[in-house]
Amino acid sequence: MSATTGAHTASTGSAAEFELAEWSVKDPSTVAAGQVTFKVSNVGKFPHEMIIVKGDSFESLAKDAAGKVLEDSLPAGAFIGEVESMEPGVTEEYSADLAAGTYLLMCNLVSGGASHGSRGQVAVLSANEPRHVADRGQARLTRSSQSLEK
Repeated sequence: MSATTGAHTASTGSAAEFELAEWSVKDPSTVAAGQVTFKVSNVGKFPHEMIIVKGDSFESLAKDAAGKVLEDSLPAGAFIGEVESMEPGVTEEYSADLAAGTYLLMCNLVSGGASHGSRGQVAVLSANEPRHVADRGQARLTRSSQSLEK
């Protein structure tokens, strides 16, 4: 079991932890755009995987009859990568360079006739442009100026 595909590179940026369990993805909901290392742990009782797709909603993705996302039907560049099927208790890492935007994290495995994603094992992750020190200073100056004027 391993992390695979597309933008897989060595990590030098930020890291975030994700937990997969039956029908949930526990995630930080926001990361800084750029190099991100996904530390993915299966804390559930069944095998799980985590695919990363640039997109706004699980409902808008093409799926088969079991609710499995048709990865080959995704728009060009939407499939970012995945941590392939992991047994319970296993932790894997995957690194990707994320542009600012919205990403879906989901388990695309099928069991009992339905995909784990269709059972609710989907999370939305926002990658935001990192704020520079100068930007934060300007924001503080603006707030201070506004409070003095009142």
